[in-house]
Amino acid sequence: MPEEFTKITGSDFDIDHLYLARYNYKLDESGNVIKDFEEGSKEYYQNTIIDTMMTLLKDSENSINCLYKSIDNDTDLAKHVADLIPEVGSTKAEPFNFGTLHE
Repeated sequence: MPEEFTKITGSDFDIDHLYLARYNYKLDESGNVIKDFEEGSKEYYQNTIIDTMMTLLKDSENSINCLYKSIDNDTDLAKHVADLIPEVGSTKAEPFNFGTLHE
């Protein structure tokens, strides 16, 4: 997998699911693709849902994109925050404790 795909989707080498959505379409007599359907039809509403999803995903100002951050960015943030917390000694000797943030 390309590195960008793996980073954006969180995919790795185990079995993941990838869901795809596509527009309903039909071909006219000339072979041109048409994705416009009569309002009220199932295809019209399905295409409208995809249009709405695409609008939200492309909106960078009022974005839903903040929900789709890579875990790598969140890990960097956690490391930065951990570095701001003063170290007070090790807790590894205590049962069920796996050390401090800095270990």
